[in-house]
Amino acid sequence: MSTSAGPVAARDPVVGSLGAAAAVRPQIVLYTVFGDHLVDSGLAVATSSLLDVAARVGIGEHAMRTTLARLTARGTLTRVRRGRQAWIGLSEQGRRTVLDGRARAHSDVVTTDWDGTWTLVAFSLPDSLRRRRYDLRVRLEWAGFGVAQGGLWVCPRDVDVEAVLGEVDLEGLDLHDRVRAFRATTLSPTRVSRMVAEAYPLASLAAGYTAFEQRWAGTLDDPGPVDPLARRALLAADWSRVVRRDPRLPLELLPADWPAARAQTLFRELVGRLTEPSRRQAQVDMDTVRLP
Repeated sequence: MSTSAGPVAARDPVVGSLGAAAAVRPQIVLYTVFGDHLVDSGLAVATSSLLDVAARVGIGEHAMRTTLARLTARGTLTRVRRGRQAWIGLSEQGRRTVLDGRARAHSDVVTTDWDGTWTLVAFSLPDSLRRRRYDLRVRLEWAGFGVAQGGLWVCPRDVDVEAVLGEVDLEGLDLHDRVRAFRATTLSPTRVSRMVAEAYPLASLAAGYTAFEQRWAGTLDDPGPVDPLARRALLAADWSRVVRRDPRLPLELLPADWPAARAQTLFRELVGRLTEPSRRQAQVDMDTVRLP
C-alpha cells in the first residue's frame, strides 16, 4: 500500500505515443487493471490510484469518474468511503465479468482442432422485449455466434446455449418457448467460406490485428519501460479491445495469412516482459485495502 500522488500525464514515451492510436476506452482500462492486479486478491483500490493510472495511459479524470459512477450504478463495482478516500472494489458480478474478459484475452485466438460441428440458434422476441432481444444478441456475439441469414445464428463449435441464456438478465422471462437451438454439420451445396464471410466481420477483425501488430512491434527493441504499470495497462487494454469481438473461428474457415496468431505471439511476448515489473510498480503506486 502507498500514498498515490494526484493524476499525472503519461511518463512513458511509448505509452504517450501509442495511447491515442490505441484509443482504448476507460472501461477496458479499468477491467484490465482489476484483472491484472486486483481480482485474485479481492482487494479494493483507491479512486485516486485508478485516476492516476488512467491519466498515465491518456484517459482524462472526467471520463474515468463517469465510468466508475456508471459501473457502480450498474452493480459491477462497489464503492465504500472511509474518511476522505473512496475505495472501489468488484461485486460478484464484476468479478465474473473481469475473469471472463481476462480468460478471453489470454486464450488462443485461432481454433486448430475443429470437428466440423456447428451450433445453430434462432429466436423470436417482440418489440416489447427489445432490451432483452438486444442483450441476447450481445451474449450470442460474445459466445462466438454470427448471423448467417434470416435471423439464424451460427457458431462453428459446440456451445452450451443454456449457459449463454443464463448470462442474459431476463427479469423472469422464460426463453425456452422463444429460442430454438441445434447442433449440425454442413451439407452441399452450402458454401461455408461464403457463409462465414457473411456472418462475421472478417475484414475489420483482420485490420484490428494488423493495426495492433504495427503499433506494438517496435517496442520489442525497447530497452525497458519507464512506466511498466501504465504500459501493461495500455497493452492489455488495446489487446482486449481487438480480441473482444473475435469469434475464434477454426483456422480452416479463415482467409490465408490470417494475422491473429502473429499478433497474439507479439502480445504474449510483450505482456510476459511486463508482468513482473508492472506487478512491482502496482504494489508501490496503488493504494489498496481489504474491505469487509
